[in-house]
Amino acid sequence: MPAVTAELSLRFWKNRPGKGTARAPTVSLPAVEPIQRQVATKVSTFHASHVSSARGLRRLPLRKRNEPRSVLPRRMNIAIFASGGGSNFQAIADACADGSIPARVVLCVASRPEAGVISRARAMGIPYTVIDGAAGDWGVRLLTVLHDRKVDLVALAGFMRKIPLSLIEAFPDRILNVHPSLLPEFGGQGMYGMNVHRAVIASGRRISGATVHMVDEGYDTGPVILQERVAVRPDDGPEELAARVLSVEHRLYPSVIKAFSEGRVHREGRTVHIRPEH
Repeated sequence: MPAVTAELSLRFWKNRPGKGTARAPTVSLPAVEPIQRQVATKVSTFHASHVSSARGLRRLPLRKRNEPRSVLPRRMNIAIFASGGGSNFQAIADACADGSIPARVVLCVASRPEAGVISRARAMGIPYTVIDGAAGDWGVRLLTVLHDRKVDLVALAGFMRKIPLSLIEAFPDRILNVHPSLLPEFGGQGMYGMNVHRAVIASGRRISGATVHMVDEGYDTGPVILQERVAVRPDDGPEELAARVLSVEHRLYPSVIKAFSEGRVHREGRTVHIRPEH
């Protein structure tokens, strides 16, 4: 099988006082050949070099028998995937920048070059890459970038592509998503953004909300981590409901990521527990 050439552009935005705006260099990734072989080698190499037996990218302290296992170590590097304006990206990045979350955003992944989130990443000096038009298993190719940036946790923030199995296997229990309803209600393929809020209002429900959940192979089917209810008012249109739910997302999502960064998140089957802060 001919080699599949994989090339993603990793752009760094850097403003240097007195020197104007620096040019954004392009980094070409090595070829992926062939895809099936790459799935086996890249994922296994990623695990071997970065994932300990406790699923963390750094080895966790020894724990007593039957003691719950923390999903992540205390210190994290975060990659945020987005397709739109990036308001949840901003909420997470701001919380990391001001120390509310003891972690840092090291990469922004956009699904299209015109996504507004790119401007936000540039303004904060956060490297970004665009996977627009990427063919085949773009997740395998993106693993190289995530590996280079030493990413521990992936946060989806309005990302309009289904996450490929190669990424899910490389980041078990470490890909999160925020959804604008109380899952499992109003979830699934095609249920995103205003589609969700229109469906909630059409159903006559008086309660909606936001959900942060782990990502698995399905659409919005991963274990729920945290939810918050939002009342649906009698005079609500989709836009009014969306604005209030989004406001909750901006608070809920950073709080979950903070808990991950502090080692307070534990999964037991389909149930996810968050230990309270000390």
